[in-house]
Amino acid sequence: MSDPCYKQFMDERILNPFSVADRLYGEGAYAKLKNAHVLVIGLGGVGSWCAEMLVRAGVGKLTVVDPDDICHSNVNRQLFALHSVVGKSKVALASERLRDINPNLEINAVADFFNADSAEAILTDRPDIMIDAIDRVKNKVLLYNISKEKNIPLVMVGASGGKTDPTQIRVADLGKSAYDPLLMQVRRTLKRQGVYKGRKNLGVTVIYSDERIRYPDGQGGLCETPPPGSIQKLDCHGALGSLGILTSSFGIQTAWAALQILLGLEAKTAAVNPGLPDKLVDSKND
Repeated sequence: MSDPCYKQFMDERILNPFSVADRLYGEGAYAKLKNAHVLVIGLGGVGSWCAEMLVRAGVGKLTVVDPDDICHSNVNRQLFALHSVVGKSKVALASERLRDINPNLEINAVADFFNADSAEAILTDRPDIMIDAIDRVKNKVLLYNISKEKNIPLVMVGASGGKTDPTQIRVADLGKSAYDPLLMQVRRTLKRQGVYKGRKNLGVTVIYSDERIRYPDGQGGLCETPPPGSIQKLDCHGALGSLGILTSSFGIQTAWAALQILLGLEAKTAAVNPGLPDKLVDSKND
């Protein structure tokens, strides 16, 4: 086709693949994402996929936080994990790969834990949104409180370990997730702080799965309750299983929720099934 307008359109499309946002969300979407700053805390099985999807969508600035190096057990589910890079810093690998996707990306790599001691320094450069892809309850609660204190939107990720079905991933308010022991512990802590007083909205989007967790029973089978003394972590010494199919889906859904917030769109949230007994949603002490 010789139409000069079409040729210009195609040249811009080839040279700037991220401008596709304008054709999906309307004119101005690409500029919003290009100027957005996202803080991703945790580059594991969920955070690594989330970070990459945000960059591929056109987000122009990223701060990534993770103190760990790649270990062999990461290879089945973490985007940056390869046998050839075992022992290398996750944030360093992320920076290299993400800049290869978008050479104009501004990225700040922080090889440190996110906690009460490091939070102020990490948040010196205020983000437009925060992604919580960590599994320590104390620090998830810290992020929730920072989100409310500083009025920074937060997307919080629940537990993906012991689950296999990506079609059961849901998006909801923190006050209304179900079958997620990690988020339940966050609510319990907020309840002790006087923040949470029942199944009400807490003003934070969460990504979780309402699939039941599968625990190894220690005899080659599976059970629905953790055996006494079992390790329920996903680190190099953990025993709870996790699939890349599931963690990547969590990460992609998390990135989608963040994009909705950045673009000023309302994220569709899945309400808790009204037919579920309360005891299956949360314990009586939650």
